[in-house]
Amino acid sequence: MSILDRFLLVLFSLLGIAASVAFGALAWANYGSASSWENVIRSYPGYIYVTVAAAVLLLLSLRFLFYRAFRSTVDYVELQGAYGLVRISHDTLEQLSDKTGKSIRGVHDFATRIRQVSDGVILYTKVRALPDVELQALSEQVQTSVKDYVERIAGVRVAAVSVNIVQVAGQSVKGAKAWVD
Repeated sequence: MSILDRFLLVLFSLLGIAASVAFGALAWANYGSASSWENVIRSYPGYIYVTVAAAVLLLLSLRFLFYRAFRSTVDYVELQGAYGLVRISHDTLEQLSDKTGKSIRGVHDFATRIRQVSDGVILYTKVRALPDVELQALSEQVQTSVKDYVERIAGVRVAAVSVNIVQVAGQSVKGAKAWVD
């Protein structure tokens, strides 16, 4: 997100907070002469609707205001090298995992997401398998192959490899690989 986008998001959030406070105060205010639309807002169901809308706007504005404050922006794994720190990006680990996963027999399509945990990384894989492949055996092979390869090449501890088989590729899939023994 660029600096301009962040600035506009903060500005929008502050305007949303101000508007929600103003509408909430208007809905609950009791002062003398009021225009017709103010009477509608202050009438029985009107002030409840305006109050709920103001509360929702306030919550959304606060969420956008603190959007980046509670997010972890670490997208690399840090290792101690012989002469200092070495950082390996999550994108690199995803590429290593994808390269290995796509080379496994019976895999048509493969994608990986990384989550860093205290004792290494967890690899979440999404596999699209070829037809007539034993899925349990394929899952176990994906787990062991990807874990071993990423640990050997990157030197990063892989805590777990989660395999999600999302689809079995049909015979009419363009570019489908056929495995023949």
